[in-house]
Amino acid sequence: MSSRKRKLKAGVRWGYDKTVRGMRLFSPYVFLTKAESDAAEAEAVKHYLATGQTLPIGEPTSEETVLELYRRWINWLKAHRSERHAKDMASLMARALAHAPDLAGLAAPRLTIDQVEEWSEKWAGDLLERGKGRGEVNKWLRYSQTAWNAPWGKRRAQREYHHNPFQYVDRFAVEKRAKYIPTQHEVDLIRMAANGEFRLYLEILVETGARPGEGLAVTWADLRTDSLVLYTKKTAQGDRLPRRLPITEDLAGRFAAWRRAQGSGKPYVFQQEEREAHHHYVWPLKQQKSACKRAGVEYFPVGCLRHFHAVTLYEKTKDILGTQRRLGHTDVKTTQHYLASLTRS
Repeated sequence: MSSRKRKLKAGVRWGYDKTVRGMRLFSPYVFLTKAESDAAEAEAVKHYLATGQTLPIGEPTSEETVLELYRRWINWLKAHRSERHAKDMASLMARALAHAPDLAGLAAPRLTIDQVEEWSEKWAGDLLERGKGRGEVNKWLRYSQTAWNAPWGKRRAQREYHHNPFQYVDRFAVEKRAKYIPTQHEVDLIRMAANGEFRLYLEILVETGARPGEGLAVTWADLRTDSLVLYTKKTAQGDRLPRRLPITEDLAGRFAAWRRAQGSGKPYVFQQEEREAHHHYVWPLKQQKSACKRAGVEYFPVGCLRHFHAVTLYEKTKDILGTQRRLGHTDVKTTQHYLASLTRS
């Protein structure tokens, strides 16, 4: 027998992994005892030798779906922890399921290690493309492991799911590194290579230091002839904190030209064609890749233009409070840490 002993924080678990006539047979679940693992392996080998096929996974003991389990766990957090804790976890799980919507309706006991690995790799790849770290995926893996370790309120109670695929998926290495700042030459090349509304979007980021999401959400009501209002969602209650920033004559002229081209009746500056909503965050990602390619510049995320603006502004003015107000930070210490994390190549 080839049962393997795995020492985990939750205790000792067993699983099998055996190659028979070139076919790898392994347990999609783990077992509480070596005897259970050995018996399951013997059955899998016998079935394969008789039929030439791997043993199908039986029906799960619970029909609770992945989405239902997440909701049950979040409701428990709301009742036993705090509203804020539950809200944060609901937001995290919603972002996770956006990268694997087909798994939301899968029976939770049937979720396999391979599915979790593919799920996490897809999300991590998306974050890297957007210039973000993979720590959010690690957080999701950690908390999902907790969700599958139900019941949560009784430490000594029998676990509902003995199979927990999140226990065996490696976490991503999250390196702390200085954020990239494009050079003035790179910024100029990208702006020249950008077309239409995306050029205007880049101009907003470069001139105001807006976060990518803030730039996407700009409405015509936020615009004046000499200034622009940006909104930041940074409070626990989700309040939108406004800040009005001055804009140059050139940028105001670009706004006017785009409004004539766009036509009236659209509330958002960067609006989708099919519905009354601003572009999805994927839009600037795709546009930036194309612009970098046309400009002959190595790809960098649009968020790096905020880095460029912050450093350029501070180097020019040496005014940390003015830089804080421009970036929309509520605490000057945040601005100090932010500038310290930036470096020019």
